[in-house]
Amino acid sequence: MNRLAHRPGLDGVRGLAIIMVVAGHCLGLYAGWAQRGVLGVDLFFVLSGFLITTLLVEEWQRDGSLNLREFFVRRGRRLLPALIVLVGAFAFLTLLVVPARAPETGLEALLRLSYVANFFIAFSGHGVGAGFNHLWSLAQEEQFYLLWPPVLFLLLHKRMSPSRLLVLLLVVIAAVNLQRLAVVTAGEDRHRIWFSPDTHSDAIVFGCAAALVWKYRLLRIPATRWAWALVATVFVGALVFFDPLRTSTFPASLPLFAVASAVGIIVLLDSPAALPSRLFATRPMQAMGKVSYSLYLWHAPLIVFFGIIGLPVAVAASILSYRYVEKPFRRRSRAPVALPAAARAR
Repeated sequence: MNRLAHRPGLDGVRGLAIIMVVAGHCLGLYAGWAQRGVLGVDLFFVLSGFLITTLLVEEWQRDGSLNLREFFVRRGRRLLPALIVLVGAFAFLTLLVVPARAPETGLEALLRLSYVANFFIAFSGHGVGAGFNHLWSLAQEEQFYLLWPPVLFLLLHKRMSPSRLLVLLLVVIAAVNLQRLAVVTAGEDRHRIWFSPDTHSDAIVFGCAAALVWKYRLLRIPATRWAWALVATVFVGALVFFDPLRTSTFPASLPLFAVASAVGIIVLLDSPAALPSRLFATRPMQAMGKVSYSLYLWHAPLIVFFGIIGLPVAVAASILSYRYVEKPFRRRSRAPVALPAAARAR
């Protein structure tokens, strides 16, 4: 049975995801095709589902139970401080420049911090303030954190076998894809499809399924150069076919991209000596992965307000946030078992 230890390559996967997202937002200002980079959010989703599920299963195997309270404390310490600093800083600056917008600023700040941005954007037709709609993905992940660990605890407590767990996850994936197809066919707005969990949560579930496959060896995926070639082909093909402005591409490109990402993570873990794995484990890719959460937070509003020249400011802000906000709060965690560095999901 596989065990997840410190895997530098997984930090590199997170680094690739943030590079894709930032490139999509920056270059998308000048070339529409570059907006495809926002699909990097789904790579984040797959990785989060994989890591969280693997760590929870390992905790169950080790302790015979899941400490959900400690899990939520760790998640809060990991995610909230940097988010609060970002939202607070921009709210303060907004009030300094436009004090008359105090009521709107307060409401927007509340929406940004309450982890409901995905529902609000999908169903209201409005955003949560210029430069902050990217917080929808954080809301989606937080909702996953609130739902999946208790459900997994109940299923493990009922002694559901790994194979049945996998089948259950595949049923959920099928349901999300059918719902997405139905909503696309009905001609709904792309915001309704992209931001809502009922039509865009399968990437996280693909990650959960990949965790079970890898952890329990439910399927044998040969970690060969041909496997890498197939993963890369499907990954790039889905990325090229995906068009964030045409919902007709969503039903095929999103699940293909998620499958390639999930299988790619498994192959990476099973072939650490392969060239792609070594590239993901390089120091620059690891460094990108470590600051990915703060960079994800800061890049969008700074790019919206300052254009591409806001990118270096965002990089500097993300490094400062990682060093002086993220890391100190992680060290204060009272969790009995520290998370591996590569397993700290965004």
